[in-house]
Amino acid sequence: MPQQWPMMRQTIVVVDVARFTDPARSMIHQRAVHEGLYNVLQGAFAEAGVNLGTCTVEDRGDGAMILVPPGVDNSKLADQLPSRLVAWLRRHNAVHSAEAAIQLRVALHAGEVSQDGHGAVSQAVNFASRILEAPAAKSALALSTDVLALIASDTFYHDVIVHDPAADPGAYRRIPVAVKETSTVAWLRLSDGAAAASGELQEGVPRVPIRASAVVPTPASAVVAIEVREAVVEALVEAGLAEDAQSRSLLIQVISDYSGHPLGVPQHSVGRDHLIELVNACARIEGGMAALDRAVWMMRPGSPECDRIRRLVKEPRVLDLLPAQELHRLREWLVEITVPQLRTLVHRAAGPGVPPVWSVASAWEAFAHLAEFNAGADGFPPALMFVELVARQVGGDMSAYLTQWNNDQARRLRLEPQLRKRRTAGPQIPGDSQLHLMLVVEPDGIDPNRYLLSYWRQDDPAEWPPARGETRMVTFDELERCVDDLVVSAERAWSGYAGAVALEFVLPRALLNLPVHLWHKEHDSGDPRPLCLDYPVVVRSLERMRSSQWHRVWHQRWQILMNDPSAERVHFGQPTDTEKRHRIDAVLSDPRWVLMVLSAAPSCQPRPGADELAAALRSGLPALVWHPEASSGVLREVVAWLVEGDGLGDLPRRAQASRQAAFQASAAPYDVNIARDLVVLWDDPHRLVVPDQPAGQPPDQPQPGGDIGDERERAS
Repeated sequence: MPQQWPMMRQTIVVVDVARFTDPARSMIHQRAVHEGLYNVLQGAFAEAGVNLGTCTVEDRGDGAMILVPPGVDNSKLADQLPSRLVAWLRRHNAVHSAEAAIQLRVALHAGEVSQDGHGAVSQAVNFASRILEAPAAKSALALSTDVLALIASDTFYHDVIVHDPAADPGAYRRIPVAVKETSTVAWLRLSDGAAAASGELQEGVPRVPIRASAVVPTPASAVVAIEVREAVVEALVEAGLAEDAQSRSLLIQVISDYSGHPLGVPQHSVGRDHLIELVNACARIEGGMAALDRAVWMMRPGSPECDRIRRLVKEPRVLDLLPAQELHRLREWLVEITVPQLRTLVHRAAGPGVPPVWSVASAWEAFAHLAEFNAGADGFPPALMFVELVARQVGGDMSAYLTQWNNDQARRLRLEPQLRKRRTAGPQIPGDSQLHLMLVVEPDGIDPNRYLLSYWRQDDPAEWPPARGETRMVTFDELERCVDDLVVSAERAWSGYAGAVALEFVLPRALLNLPVHLWHKEHDSGDPRPLCLDYPVVVRSLERMRSSQWHRVWHQRWQILMNDPSAERVHFGQPTDTEKRHRIDAVLSDPRWVLMVLSAAPSCQPRPGADELAAALRSGLPALVWHPEASSGVLREVVAWLVEGDGLGDLPRRAQASRQAAFQASAAPYDVNIARDLVVLWDDPHRLVVPDQPAGQPPDQPQPGGDIGDERERAS
């Protein structure tokens, strides 16, 4: 009897690169497009909040079929995915030749899917592939300069898109689909909404021109910014119209036809001056700039100048407002220089309103990425702020070149006051800076074998806290592999950063004895590597982080540690400290102690009134050390070496060095095997997070603790 494969309802995303086999594309171009497609998909899905790694992805050469797991919110695909695809496609096209540029068709559908050992078997998948091939969608994309055509099935449109205003259902229009045996309808949206706004796709229905009565003269400055008009004139000059009087006359005639209003443009002997008059005349009438855009498209279809004018009219970007020769000059500089901490500079330039960049290979790619986003409240574009930060970071002659370039562009865009103000803020990133990856493990509260794993990845050493990353519910046995995934992902994000990084595990008391520093990364390589070889690894107390009533004394002791990190501030625990109730509390209330060496590893359950860990946390000690087995005498020797010569302030890095020495079997004045298994709790009160904060939102401050008695019970 044949095996029965279960059916599962899934959302289906099918993508296809338009004109992939165009003769103009060489094999090198096709490889660049194929690689670029997956970069686009990886980045866009991640920024839309969908982990592509959890999806089933089937490569189709010039496209892909993606099955999204059940449970993923379809509104992310309808609302957030289209805009992120457009942004990533524009980034790709900005740094590739025309032959390697990508226009993409994307079909959205949902239905029952069965997957066997060879792939997906589903009528729904077949149907999604059919609507992707709709001739109306293909021609609409081919006749436009848009980078994306989104085709939704009739059911997906009515079940998902119509009910989500953020998905902009009004930007879609109904199109016929007649492909092979499939005859149906679908809903099309181009990346600028043109499919819904124009009548070009409605078969048998003529275009409706703008009526002359709708043309209302207005001051040019009230409609189109002078920077945009200047850039449009530059694009027309680059199209050769300044030297061709006959083409200018034809352009004026076509604009008049599209606008339904005779366009009066004074003649000039100088072609550029004539173009200035033409653009100003278009800017004075309602719909005039749109008519200019369509006229240039008719006369110079598919040209770079046509694309630039279309963007300037619809949604101008920094790249469109600057002259081509200026951008060419900047690109020559940025592709050649190596910028330390590149991702951090992108993050600082972008500000909180811009999604994090997935990866950039050069400073020019970073500039092109930031050029996709609007300026901040002061009107200064993130892309120009990035140039400013790069100039500050690289130094030398290149710094002078970039600074002067930014001065020229700020003058051109009338942003000189904003640039001067920006220059007074923001320090240079120091070469010895350190980033942190904080991993927080919280018990499920229902299933004792399940834990909530969340993380906070720092991308700028001057900023804390960062936004919380995605959370995962995992079993105890899955913890190490999931941490591996997060560490590797962080390293990819930090690929342009040249400073040090550290790992911090925020753990509940019951897990503080986990040897997390001996966990491994890169399991998939077949040769996993211990974390402690590459990072200072410390543990932190989840209970103390949540108990704000303990934070004042914690801050006091931390300040004492920073001011005087001497060995005299280490208290070595003794069994007699816990013989009487609250004796250990009294001992640790002395403010000279900032680090305690526990006489034994802490138990999962506390001993009220006689518990070293609880007393240390409540007394504010920011550093604790213990060993799962070593005697107090041996442990004293190891710790004495670690903290000698004011080394207490650098304890995490010294502990890492001792762990590395243990793997090397190096000679040392102490037992290196003891150092390998040493547990270091290093708790910086200035680096706090709110474990219950929603993903993607940086917390303002730690969440206040609840009832003191409850907090003590949790922390103890």
